[in-house]
Amino acid sequence: MPIIRKLQIYIGIDPGKNGGIATLDTHSAVPVKMPETPADVLDYFRDIKSHLPINYSCIAVIEQVGGYTGEGQPGSSMFKFGQGVGHLEMALLACGVPSESVPPRKWQKALGI
Repeated sequence: MPIIRKLQIYIGIDPGKNGGIATLDTHSAVPVKMPETPADVLDYFRDIKSHLPINYSCIAVIEQVGGYTGEGQPGSSMFKFGQGVGHLEMALLACGVPSESVPPRKWQKALGI
């Protein structure tokens, strides 16, 4: 019986209103602007999953961020940002995509940045 090897799709996520999502495989990287609403985020991940070839699996990596949103920003900004990260995590969970939170230094080191 031949061994079937699963290929991997990676979803890199920079959370936040000005963030984005990049889908990577061995052939290409497709970056997109962060979807505007939680429903749009869910639809985006559903679309990725629905077009995934049978021999592929995927995993998401969300950039781990702190609570600082900028000088002079109200606490509500921090809350809204955290809520957005929660929306991303829940959309991935709903689509059956495992995710991991990674500090910027770790992914930047892996890419030689």
